[in-house]
Amino acid sequence: ILGGEACSETLAERIAGRTVVWNTYGPTEATVVTTAARLRGGRPTIGTPLAGWKVAVVDVDGTVVPEGQDGELVIGGVGLARYLDPAIDAAKFAPIPALGWERAYHTGDRVRLGPDGLDFIGRVDDQVKINGRRVELGEVDAALTALPGVQAAASAVRETVAGNRVLVGYLVGDVNLGAARVLLAERLPGGLVPLLTMVDEIPRGTSGKINRSALPWPLAIEEGGLDEFGELGTWLTSLVREH
Repeated sequence: ILGGEACSETLAERIAGRTVVWNTYGPTEATVVTTAARLRGGRPTIGTPLAGWKVAVVDVDGTVVPEGQDGELVIGGVGLARYLDPAIDAAKFAPIPALGWERAYHTGDRVRLGPDGLDFIGRVDDQVKINGRRVELGEVDAALTALPGVQAAASAVRETVAGNRVLVGYLVGDVNLGAARVLLAERLPGGLVPLLTMVDEIPRGTSGKINRSALPWPLAIEEGGLDEFGELGTWLTSLVREH
């Protein structure tokens, strides 16, 4: 059973044919496991609710979104945790009258409801705008993680001294950066291929979530990297991508 981190399509393809593997999802506030799906290769859905759980996908106004659209995952059911302080508990597990739920937990995770279950996209607060486009950092993370030789990866939006916002990809592993850029150009929309740099590890908080603010910036000068000329090179690269 896999849990704790999002399962990439590459990992799902590699292990699904060898043994029975289940991809599980659930925050601590929902006593760890809420949904599950058996991996069969291809798109790694986080599945459907286990017995006793209720889930819904809602927009910023709390309205349930249609199948196929993105939204925040909210969880209800008998397994929700409780705070000893009633005031904190009421704030963290507020009711959703539109769904008839007396208690619900807003996970902060962005998902999409498909015909065979929920697809995990990333964190709600990881949605950013760059070059006039809406970017889901979770989707960029997934594209980076799927690159050959990558052991771990993360993306972040950084700002240069000139005030330009650029997308940066941080990679752990043994990676050919030139070949990686070619693959990313085929897999990501134009203008959203990130600058790439190698790091020793991806920083994480106590919850295990990626700590994007702790990723290094400005980038060190790297042989063959896109930041060979420091932030000037980063700025020029961003201009080229925009046009």
